[in-house]
Amino acid sequence: MLKLRFPNLFLIIVPILIWNILFSSKLPLDHFFSLSAPQWLLVSENILRLIIFTLPLFMPINKENKYFIIGKRLFIFGVIIYFISWVVLIILPLENIVHMAWLLYMPAITPLVWLIGISLMGDLAIYSGLSILFIILHVSEFIFKYQQP
Repeated sequence: MLKLRFPNLFLIIVPILIWNILFSSKLPLDHFFSLSAPQWLLVSENILRLIIFTLPLFMPINKENKYFIIGKRLFIFGVIIYFISWVVLIILPLENIVHMAWLLYMPAITPLVWLIGISLMGDLAIYSGLSILFIILHVSEFIFKYQQP
């Protein structure tokens, strides 16, 4: 049974959510993503997004967990590369991004690292599976929407 825990692993997601709110409008994705993805994909992705971001409310911070330190390190590394992937897209001129289209996918792919870190810290294997599925759907949406200028 799920039980709201405090302190919980949602607390470590808050800075990521704030980052996304503050900087998502700065990403040049509108320049590249003008097509649409199928409705089933968008709905599935958003359902999984809701699960992925609310489940940590029920995952206590337990430093006694044998995977906690590994998960914490993976989470920190993942957040760093996630933030870097955003900064690179924000500061690079569009002309450079056009020639390195793979950069556009980095903000969609790199969350997998910090999500697996959360899974390890929370010692909840199903969270890893849900995270992998979410990233597959998230990247699939990018693939459907991507249009080379």
